[in-house]
Amino acid sequence: RTVRLRSDVVHANNHSAGYVDVEGCSVIDLLPSDMWLACDACGAETCHRRLLRGKRSEEVCRGCYAKLSLGFGDVRIQSLEVAASVAVSAKVHKGSNNKNKDK
Repeated sequence: RTVRLRSDVVHANNHSAGYVDVEGCSVIDLLPSDMWLACDACGAETCHRRLLRGKRSEEVCRGCYAKLSLGFGDVRIQSLEVAASVAVSAKVHKGSNNKNKDK
């Protein structure tokens, strides 16, 4: 069994957080995760630890002290079959369900 994460940059035009390539197993859920954000003002990176679905995480930029917040409501896992291969990729999207966000 092998699992490989190919992360992607989430922004206004890309809602995909990445791909999980698996062999001999399958993806069924997204557990609490650490996610890195780059500050739009100064470019400094800050880690949001143990991010949970339906909860908003708030941090302060370590470079310029701007307020940073991140949250997602739902995760959609799509199975993508690869032609002539046993490997399967699951594309993870941030959802648009905002009803459970903490403020």
